[in-house]
Amino acid sequence: MGLVLLDSSWVPDTWDGATAWGPKEKQSYPSHTVKQVNYNNDTLYCERDSYCNGEEFETVDGYNKVRLQVVYFYRSARSGPLGGIAFNADTIGWVCRFYDSHGGQSVSKAQADSIIKAWGIKD
Repeated sequence: MGLVLLDSSWVPDTWDGATAWGPKEKQSYPSHTVKQVNYNNDTLYCERDSYCNGEEFETVDGYNKVRLQVVYFYRSARSGPLGGIAFNADTIGWVCRFYDSHGGQSVSKAQADSIIKAWGIKD
């Protein structure tokens, strides 16, 4: 799976340095929940796709859902606001994080693709 293209049923929301798209209608889980593009100084920084299987887990801050974030950094992750996803490394390329009751864990791109497939999400 590469960068995900969206159809016309997704609507954008733009703010300083980012545009995010979400489905116009409420989706059932599992689903692709958000696509976000970040840019700094008018230069593309990264694309982030978020997926959720709908399972909930409890934390000290309340309930969260099991989710997967797949990010592609076009330039050093450290150079922009989402560097924390890549642990502020000079990463260029794919960074994938799986979040569940054990916290956030790095997974490979192949593992991320397998999770998306196992959840039955087709992009």
